[in-house]
Order: sequence, then C-alpha cells, then structure tokens
Amino acid sequence: MIFIVALLISLQSLYFFGLGLPFYSVVGVLMLMLMLMLMLMLMLMLMLMLMLMLYAAVVFCLDGSARFILKPLATQVAGPLSLLILSLLAFLFQGEASFSRILGFFLMVAVPLSYSIIANRIDPLDIIRKLVLFHSSVFFIQFCLYYGFGIDFDPVALLSDVKQRGWGGSLNHEFLGAFRRLGGLYSEPGTYSTFLAPLIAVLFAARQSSLFEKCILFVGFLSLVLTFSIFAWVFCVIILSIGVLTSFRKIILILPLIPLGTWLGWPYVAYRFYDASSSIVDSGFDFREDLLVKILEYAGESWRNLLFGTGLLTEDIPFTFFGAVNDVGLLVFMQLSSGILGVLFIVAIVFHANWRFGFAGLGVVAIVLSSKVSVFSPMFWLNLALCCHAGIVQSRRYRVKAAAEIG
Repeated sequence: MIFIVALLISLQSLYFFGLGLPFYSVVGVLMLMLMLMLMLMLMLMLMLMLMLMLYAAVVFCLDGSARFILKPLATQVAGPLSLLILSLLAFLFQGEASFSRILGFFLMVAVPLSYSIIANRIDPLDIIRKLVLFHSSVFFIQFCLYYGFGIDFDPVALLSDVKQRGWGGSLNHEFLGAFRRLGGLYSEPGTYSTFLAPLIAVLFAARQSSLFEKCILFVGFLSLVLTFSIFAWVFCVIILSIGVLTSFRKIILILPLIPLGTWLGWPYVAYRFYDASSSIVDSGFDFREDLLVKILEYAGESWRNLLFGTGLLTEDIPFTFFGAVNDVGLLVFMQLSSGILGVLFIVAIVFHANWRFGFAGLGVVAIVLSSKVSVFSPMFWLNLALCCHAGIVQSRRYRVKAAAEIG
C-alpha cells in the first residue's frame, strides 16, 4: 500500500490545469494522511478496549530501535516548518501570499510528518527500488514504442491535461532516426531525472545484495542516460562518483553504459550546442544566464531581498523572464524566493537527510541542490524522507554487523 502512495506522490508532472494542482500527488498525500488517521483511530480504539496498550506504547517509546528510526525522521518536519516561519517573516515585508502556496506548505509538512510515524513498518530501500523499477519500466516502454515502432506514446497526456515536452528539434539521429527526448511519467526528461536520480544515487550508496537489486540499479541508471537530458547526464557523473566512493564493483556494472551513452548522445549534444550559434536552436544556456543575472540583481537591491527574497508564500516574480524559475537549480530558486536564509535552511535539510551515507551522501546532496525540483513538490519531501530513512537503516545494519564481528 505504501508503494502505491509513494507512486502517486511521484506523479508530480500529471498536472490538471482545471484544478490548479498535480491531482495524483495530492491524492497520494491525502492517502498517506488517511493511513495515518486510520492508524491513530485504531490505536485509540485498542487503547480504550485494552489498557495493556499503554504498556505497549511505553515499551515502544523506550525501545532503542524504534527511537533510532523515528527521532531523526521526525526532525525532517522541522525543515518545512522552518521555511514556513521564514516565509511568514518575508510576508511581513512583502505582504503577498497565494492560496496554492499555503496549500503547498500544508503538503510539505504532511509528507515527512506522516512518513515519520509509519516509518517503523517500512523498508525504505524496498520502496525506492520499486519506484525506480516502475518509473524506468514506463520509460523503456515509451522508448521502445517510439524508437522501435514509431508509436508516439505519451503517458502524461493519457493521464492528465499536460502534454510531455520531449523536445528534440529537427534532429535526425543517425542511429535512432527522428529524434525526441522522452520522460516516462514526467512532463519532460529533466523532471524525470530530477526525481529519479536521487533515488538511484541512494541505491548506489546502499549495499545491493541480490542480482535483481543490481539489475534495478542498472536499468534505472540506463534510463537516465537515455533521457538525453543534460541534467540527467550531470547526475550520472555524480552517481558514478558515488560508485567510486562506495564500491568499484558498481562502476564495473555500469561501465558499458558510458561508451553507449556517448555514442548515442553526442549527435544531440553537437546539434543543440554547436549548431545553436548558427541557427534558431536553443541551447538552454541563454535564458538560464539571463534568469540568474536578474535574480542576483534583485538580491542586490536591498537587504530584505538578500535575506528573505520574494517570500515562498507568493507566486509573483519581480521581473519578466523566459522559462521556469527553478530551471537554474534549487539553490538559485531558494535565493530568489527565500533569500540567503532559505538557501542555508534547504542545504541543512538536504544534508541532514543524506549525511549518513558519508561521502556518497554528498553526491546525493549535490544532485538534489542542483536539480530543477520545487520545494512545494510532495515528491521532493518524500524523496528526502526515503533517503533519510534508508541512511538510518543502513547505518543501523552496519552497527549491528560491526558489533557481531567484535563479539
């Protein structure tokens, strides 16, 4: 059941303009909260029927294994709450707020709070593997239908009011033919890599015991390569670095994908970046550079803009630009919307969720902070909760193993 909830939350790109929200993600959050409410109601009924439940609750609270998992996860709730307090301070200066952003803060708090309560009943790595396997399977179905049979299958348009933006220009790939970038159940390849890359990176940092688990890792990494997204390729380099820091055997597993990705990806790179100077092809760098300059100029106008930004409660942007605000990465988006204080908060939140993986965790942090994710995405907070929980579980397993070896 928790996998279905996690899957629904991950469908961030299936947006319904009539409702003004990502319907499936919101349903997933509501289901997660409903599960929490049902669990609390059940516990209350049992406590009323049997006073022995009081003893069980005391044992549960004092048990080291339960506290080991719940306490660090509960601190994840402090992340969105701190951002909310910061946004309220910005609201005092800016005086603007939108209902959708207020709803967004509700979802930001609801996801880590609900997850922390049911975490003791979840295997986070199992959920991560299932999410990676499901989304990469949909991606490869779409990839094979398009490049193998010429069928333009858009699962995003099939399930929502949004069409997938798989821009490929007019490139005729020498091997693939009419070129198009695909994104599975996400609106574009960059969004696919934004949400899947951190999970795949965690799988790289964690220990994979079975052949099936290694196959999931291989398939997930290959899907990132075949999105032909520049962001995805940067994330792949970071994931390879994680493999070097954790186990060279994992590098051997995906080593054949490097020449394959280079061979398939180079024609697109040459088309987009080398031909851009002499044609109407958009390299994607110009509007990002323009946006970055405007954000820095806005931050330099006053100390309020520098410290608090526009405020996360408002959707109004103080300048005109082409593209999405978060196209330049999470850190730059946070500078605009919540100032330097927001940047420090989000770095601390992401680092707290991944530090238990050691140096490999820094790779996950780098992926998240450089991605085009929004802090109002329920999947962003679910990813952090899963990463934090996976790190806790793995750290605990290492401790138990070390204690057994000493004993």
